[in-house]
Amino acid sequence: MKRNYRIALVLPNNIAYSGTFLESHINHLATISTFSSEYPLYGVSNPLKKGYRYFKEKLMLYKLRRNRIDILLAEFGTIGAEILPFAKKYGIPLAVEFRGFDLSIDRYVSLYLKRYIELSKYAKLIVVKSNSMLAKLEKIGCHLDNVVIIPSGYDVNIFNDNVFSVKSNAVLFVGRFVEKKGPTLVIRAFNESLKNSSNIKLLMVGDGVMLQECKELVFNLGIESCVNFYGVATPTEVRALMQESFCLINHSVTASNGDQEGLPNVILEAMGSGLPVIATRHGGNSDIIVHGENGFLVDEHDTQKAGRYLNNLFENKTKARLMGKNGYKLVKDKYTKYSCIDSLKRELDKRMKS
Repeated sequence: MKRNYRIALVLPNNIAYSGTFLESHINHLATISTFSSEYPLYGVSNPLKKGYRYFKEKLMLYKLRRNRIDILLAEFGTIGAEILPFAKKYGIPLAVEFRGFDLSIDRYVSLYLKRYIELSKYAKLIVVKSNSMLAKLEKIGCHLDNVVIIPSGYDVNIFNDNVFSVKSNAVLFVGRFVEKKGPTLVIRAFNESLKNSSNIKLLMVGDGVMLQECKELVFNLGIESCVNFYGVATPTEVRALMQESFCLINHSVTASNGDQEGLPNVILEAMGSGLPVIATRHGGNSDIIVHGENGFLVDEHDTQKAGRYLNNLFENKTKARLMGKNGYKLVKDKYTKYSCIDSLKRELDKRMKS
């Protein structure tokens, strides 16, 4: 059904859009794209002087009216909170997508708490990525009437085959080398697995502030010959590495500043490629991983148990392959980026009609 309303995305500044959920929204949802810096801010993180704010208000109103915009869709809760007073002042409907950090990093939750509660009353639609994020909104006192769970979804055009190889001896990690992704914990879990399965290899894809720390840990553990660091990789390159792997390992944890995941998209990509997943009970992982059916779940920081599950899958490839098939069946229809965008469109349709 063709939409009869027009959407202005409100995007963050200084962020790469290519290959991300933002690019999907730009291509499949937006009438126009705007940036948070174009909007007047009202006294949360970076308030504007009254005269300059008035000028920005009129400039943005002109842009929105010229493009006959019916609703703003703010990418990230922090942006939704910043532009909320502008939307309310001029009666512009607003929808917001929370992604993870905006509901978990302590300083953001503290800074925007009142705005988040106000946002939950005003917004036509609030989207979160997982049940844990929904629970966080409820915990801080937000209204949940217009809140729905819709993941970002994975690109089925790339991660679309059962690539599991019974001959593989590699486990794959893909993610930024930052605290909440737990890259050092992945290495420690892998090191545990080497005690019983010395032929396993660890492939680590990504970059970040903890990369050097991870390389030093690998050196100190004496496992340099078993670990390969690939740096940043394209989705196509990640898919090729999945073809060399018998499972994906994810060890997301709550960072020291409170930062948490929503639902790591690489888990959906791995499942869409037919790989079983070993992950922590963190964020939305438990929404998608059924323990013992399409992967294994461990508590945060439990590297010993994660290592044992690596051994389990490595030593029983038939079981690993069955788990991978179960994961593929789960995600192939409901969790592609196209099905998730369709879900978002349907939710917007319902609320724009009401």
